[in-house]
Amino acid sequence: MKKLKTKKHIMLDLETLSSKDNPVVLSMSAVCFDIDANSKREDFTRPSSGIFNDKVFNVALEIDSQIKKGLSLDSETLKFHLLHNEAFFKECIGVSKGIPIIDTSHTLNRFHYWYTKKISRDQDTPIVWANGAIADFTWLRSLYTTYGMEFPISYKNQLCLKTITSSYQSKRERFNNHDSFDDCVDQILTIQELYKIASV
Repeated sequence: MKKLKTKKHIMLDLETLSSKDNPVVLSMSAVCFDIDANSKREDFTRPSSGIFNDKVFNVALEIDSQIKKGLSLDSETLKFHLLHNEAFFKECIGVSKGIPIIDTSHTLNRFHYWYTKKISRDQDTPIVWANGAIADFTWLRSLYTTYGMEFPISYKNQLCLKTITSSYQSKRERFNNHDSFDDCVDQILTIQELYKIASV
């Protein structure tokens, strides 16, 4: 674990409209962080304009083209979002103002740029974390494949937060807000805490 200190890190989280491997993606967030920092929730803020800055990528994806391309959507997942975070769900579909909603193809192009050009300077490709080895990475790869684009995150740079949390006991109370940005931040605070425990 200690060698991770020298790497750049990004936490990835997607909210989807199905739990299958090829879901419609509702929102996508990615947040840069230092694994050995003592961060607080207020240290992380969404981009004040646009969909990304030097530290954060945060966007809702338009879903019509995803549905037309045959990506999976189910009523139970829709109900789940309405039950657990109706306000964020309404932002993502444009009923209320909040997270920017961007064309899906454009979003994938912009994330590719953000990850490979803006963040991965000096050949130091970041480690990307997600809360599950076969969830967010699989969903995002499916989206890139569906739109005929190259998935930018190499398998060598994909790490699973859930693997670490199952190995070390966290002292902090976790929450899952089903807002992709909020969940990224919560997962970052968790891995920072567990890194300190594992590095003792």
